[in-house]
Amino acid sequence: MASRSHRTPCGALLAACLPLLAHGCGGDSVAGAPLTARVFDAPAVLVGEVSPWPADVHQALAGERVWILKESLGPQAWRVARDEWGDNPRELLVARLLFPAVEPDLFYDAGNSPKRGAGRERGTDERALPTDEELLIRHRDLRMQFPASRRPPEHLTVDYPTASSQIAEMLSTIDPWGALVYRERRLRSITRRAVVAPTPLDISYEVHVPPGALLKVDVAMLRIQLRAEGDALRHRIVETAHTFQVFVESEGADPALVWEKELLPKDAERYLPVTVSLDEFAGEVVRLRMRTNQPEEESGPGAWRALAVWGEPIITSEVRPDLPNVVLVVLDTLRADRLGCYGHERAQTPNLDALAGRGVRFADASSVATWTLPSHASMFTSTYPSQHGLWKDQRLSEDAVTIAEVLSDRGYHTAAFAESGFVTSAYGFARGFDGFDSQMRDCSETFELARRWIDDTREPFFAFVQTYQVHSPYDPPQPFRERLVRPYSGELPERLEVTDYGWTSGTAPPSPEDVRYISDLYDAEVSYLDAQLGEFLSHLEERGYGRKTLFVITSDHGEEFFEHGSVSHGMSLYEEQLAVPLIVYQAGRFEGGHVAEHPVHLLDLAPTIALAADAPRPASWEGAPLSLEASGDDRPLFVPMLTFFTNDAWRGQPASALRSGDLKYIDYPPQQRHHDVHQGPALFDLSLDPHETRNLLDEEDGEEWARRVREYWQRYAPQSGIDTADLDQAALEELRNLGYIGVGD
Repeated sequence: MASRSHRTPCGALLAACLPLLAHGCGGDSVAGAPLTARVFDAPAVLVGEVSPWPADVHQALAGERVWILKESLGPQAWRVARDEWGDNPRELLVARLLFPAVEPDLFYDAGNSPKRGAGRERGTDERALPTDEELLIRHRDLRMQFPASRRPPEHLTVDYPTASSQIAEMLSTIDPWGALVYRERRLRSITRRAVVAPTPLDISYEVHVPPGALLKVDVAMLRIQLRAEGDALRHRIVETAHTFQVFVESEGADPALVWEKELLPKDAERYLPVTVSLDEFAGEVVRLRMRTNQPEEESGPGAWRALAVWGEPIITSEVRPDLPNVVLVVLDTLRADRLGCYGHERAQTPNLDALAGRGVRFADASSVATWTLPSHASMFTSTYPSQHGLWKDQRLSEDAVTIAEVLSDRGYHTAAFAESGFVTSAYGFARGFDGFDSQMRDCSETFELARRWIDDTREPFFAFVQTYQVHSPYDPPQPFRERLVRPYSGELPERLEVTDYGWTSGTAPPSPEDVRYISDLYDAEVSYLDAQLGEFLSHLEERGYGRKTLFVITSDHGEEFFEHGSVSHGMSLYEEQLAVPLIVYQAGRFEGGHVAEHPVHLLDLAPTIALAADAPRPASWEGAPLSLEASGDDRPLFVPMLTFFTNDAWRGQPASALRSGDLKYIDYPPQQRHHDVHQGPALFDLSLDPHETRNLLDEEDGEEWARRVREYWQRYAPQSGIDTADLDQAALEELRNLGYIGVGD
């Protein structure tokens, strides 16, 4: 079967490949490649139900709104908040509701006599919330307008109306054509494309079983159960165990139970990874049936329904045992010249330096963007920012093929461990990963999670690890601070967020002592990160992965420390922001302490990994596999970035860099950096002027370079199907904590 790299729906592939079961479907195939199918891409059949929702739940959701009954709020549900509205800000108690309320019409029972208010009443026997703002609701917050010194109520139950669509967002639905709708579901930071529906749930798919087939799937239960009551729903914390089963139905035979597991209430909100051999059905077209039972004691109308989750089933044949594991580590915001192996005298980076001494160090590696979102999109898809179009709140196009998808199709077990911000499933980065864990935390926790997953998974595996440890705010721990931060008598704090001071907007830079202090904090963070990375790499070495794994260590962009009048990143295309470290190690291929001097792009990472995995290279990819020597074609390094860190009127404008040999041309809107001494286009000779201080551009050269840049923008034009990322308040707050929101406004 062809790889998903061709973006052909699995159902269509089944029909096309049935005559060629033993040989695959041709195309850009690789000898010995596993045959892979994503089961959700095949047509689904719902067994025994017209809807995946039981009839009583379906009836409750039939209208535009549904009432949530008796949501219980104990003392632990309340927190102290501050209301800044009006002339007299005051503290208040706030509790978080399970669903957003659509109207401020609340009914409650606090153990007192019934009270009525002016709001809409569901019935004459209901107890209505007073409308004197003692209690009020704003979206999902229930606010108690009493002094915060007042103790929270011992018990408060609330009835409130929510939109039926809010419930539907929790559960997969039937579209107008009768097919299941799949949603990305995040449980304990792992994001999977999943079907979620109340029990009982019974779905089957027609699939082809290749030789040596394995079924990989994740199952889970949500933490709440629902019970329908007319136009309303009650909910409770899940109390009942439910059985998950996988059957295979082949022609002329009874259904075969191939896997069964009882999930207990304590397992709620956690994906359980499952791998099942289907080899006994090799060569057959079968019905794969996934079933979640409803306990007999809780059957019939009005029963409590658990919310079953089936996450992205994949069928793949056994992979070749000689394929290497792959570990891709992105040390976000790490500029190349702050490592010892890149010549930094004050560096204390023994682990990265040692890996460079064993592997290959690329001395002239360039990003294709100077901030996180477009750079990661380019690394994942081997396309330019002008093509994938991510620069603000966009999501990867379904037409873009990620390295995780290519390796998953190759039969790799895949997982990502990131630190949120822009590296989340909201931007489409979770595609192709069996698990995607992304939340803000210290790098030690991120490496520990990756270690545990590698210890528990089967080979070959692909682990992507990303950390913001050296990203502002800078707050290095001891003893790294003591070793690298020199005595300082200025006014900057121990924990420093560089975007708090207006320096990125072109205000007067701080004193030389302040700049040295900021730089020292950064060096200390780099040293701490090196120590944590070293522990991670040592663990893999001890487990025997060292000589059968491709290690790629890099950064998405650098960091400026007032070399051109500003600080941070994303606002220029100078080398301090574009030049990144790139260290690659693989026994027999990238080893020996070799230093590759020729220019390379981060676009080249995905093709390099695909080549190591003997996987097909998608036609949409623009990069080329890394090599120890230059290819001889002297390809230009093109950076087409869309501006983001500026005021709203100038966001989304093209900013360009083009490098040919040692000559580098840059051009970006002057509003992006009005404090820059190089206003308008500029040309630098990096061999003579590595710090880009002398603009060599004249009028004739300027026209020729501008023409070449326009041609590249046309050649690498935007892809179609780019959607907007769906960011919630928590995601926006994480971006604000990283200094990405508010800059340039």
